[in-house]
Order: sequence, then C-alpha cells, then structure tokens
Amino acid sequence: MTKLTDIAKKLNLDVSVISRALSQSPENQRRVSPKTRELIQETAKKMNYIPDRSAAFLRQKKAPTILCYLPGYTDRLVGNLVMGISEEATRQKFPVNFFFGNETADFEFFCDALKKIKHSGVITYPPLKMSEEAREELLNYHRNGGHILILNACSNGGIRDERFAGIPQLQINDVYGGTLAAKHFLSHGVEIFFREQMLANYESRNRGYEEELKKNGFYPEDFTLAAFESAVKSGKKTGIFAFTDAVAMNLMFLLGERGWKAGKDYFLIGHDNQFLTARMSVSLSTVHQPTREEGILAVQKVIRLTEGNTVEDELLNPWLVIRESSGGKRPDLEKPQLDEILY
Repeated sequence: MTKLTDIAKKLNLDVSVISRALSQSPENQRRVSPKTRELIQETAKKMNYIPDRSAAFLRQKKAPTILCYLPGYTDRLVGNLVMGISEEATRQKFPVNFFFGNETADFEFFCDALKKIKHSGVITYPPLKMSEEAREELLNYHRNGGHILILNACSNGGIRDERFAGIPQLQINDVYGGTLAAKHFLSHGVEIFFREQMLANYESRNRGYEEELKKNGFYPEDFTLAAFESAVKSGKKTGIFAFTDAVAMNLMFLLGERGWKAGKDYFLIGHDNQFLTARMSVSLSTVHQPTREEGILAVQKVIRLTEGNTVEDELLNPWLVIRESSGGKRPDLEKPQLDEILY
C-alpha cells in the first residue's frame, strides 16, 4: 500500500508538502504551488495512493460512510450496480450502508436514516413512488451542505429530472439505446419496423428508436399479431424492438408458438441484458445498461463531493449486444465476452 513517504521519496519532496497537496482542505492545498500540487496529485494517482480519511472525518464529526438507497428488486441491473458501488467504495476505503425498497415508506425510512447515521455522502436511486415530503427532504439535505448524487431519476435522454434541481445526477442514456437498436436493424436491411409495449417510463428508448428510423425514411408501427403476420408474409425483413428483455422474451414465446423463429423469420432486440437473455433457446440481442460502471463512477463522484469539489451531471451510453435473435451467433456462456459482438 502506497504511503505519503513513498510519494515524498519518489519526488524528493518533504512529506509535509505531499500531505498538504493531497489534503481534503482547499486551504491546505493552496499552500502548495499549483505546478507542484498537480505533479504530486498525478504521481499519487499513478502510485494508486488511497488516503486514510478516518481522522479528517472524525474532526468533522462524520464517518467515511456512504449511505445508498437502491430499488428493492433483484436482477442484473441492481446486482451490477451494487457490485460497482461496493468495489469502488472498498478500494477507496469507504464503508457503504445499503437501503433497498420500492414503496414510499421505504424511502421515507431512508430519509430518516440520513439524520441518524453518521455518514459523509449519499447515493440514491429515487423510487417511482416518492412523496413530496421525501423529495423535499433530499433537497433540504443538499441545500444544507449534504453531499448527494442522484442515479437514474428518469428515463433519460439528456434531460435532467428537475424534481431534484441543483443535485448532481448520473443517468444512463436510454435514447441512445433505442438509437442503437434502430441502427442495427437498418444495417441489416430491415424494411418493416415494430415497437412493442411502449410505456411512459420507457419513452426515451422509443424516442431514440423512432428518431433514428425517421432520419432514414422509416416509421415504426405498434406491434400487433395481425400487422406482424402481414409483414412476414410480404417477404420484407421485419424487426421488433421491445423496451425490456421481459417483454422481448414473452414476445419470442408468443411468436414461437405460432411457428415464427427470432433471427430467422424476424429480428428482435430487447433492452437491459438481463441474466437469461444469453441462455434462451434463441439467445436474445439486447441493449446492455452499464450499471456496474455506473456504480463505480457514482462512488468516485460522491467522494469528490466530500472533498469539496463539484461534479457535473453525466450520461453513460449503453451498448448493443448482438446475439441470435438479430443475426448474431450464440454466445459461449463460459467466455461470453469473446462471442458477443459489442458496439
């Protein structure tokens, strides 16, 4: 483990200079020239130096703990998010207290914990069911100097959720996911395009899909069995974009019972890259949401906030995983990264 003395020896500087340059206090940092401070900080990063923040937080009557509220369901998206948060928090020597739930009462319990548990920062994925009182609790926490980051507050395409005005936000770009699905269909000669089960909270996925098709002179239809059968009988290549993997898998079963096979009679793309998508009898092409990477970045951002820095709102782009349902090949489940085509 790298120590301050290791950095001092590397740069031939006094330990006190290294300590001030790497301090969480802007006042201490200003006591080192900008050029020297930048050199020290870059060297510390290259040497994987992780500061011991316990003493600094103790002086502030806080604890180097992150409180984190996430949806109370178990799937790949939440699992990977927990994994990313845990990995980075452990690397940065920050314990994490996780809270999970889906109901208003669950979130209100979390808001109450903000007042009772010593901590340094907050990561929260606001539930769909959230009272106005709970929203105000978050805003007041932020206004009073609390370090907080909002995750995935809305199905996002570059639009902030203004219910949390002023609080930094980290989102996954759902518009881009829909765009990737449309581009893949277009690149494979699809001429008839369907969209399945468009719900309000997936509007951004639809928007990306629709806008990309419109730019190329096409317009997606809402899926119905009658319209789909007519499209397949026409001999034109047909593609369906489903807004979740669950919808896509149900559709694959429905059409399979009628003799139509994904990847052969039509192309199908889902969204989320859930666990079973690679294991279906016909493996499902899908938009992968990088929630593990999101968790890592969320911790990094919150720690920057605790150190007195500002952070920008950010959108993470998903990517497309091509499998059998849209012209790809079946993944090797032992080495999926070698067989799935990602872009």
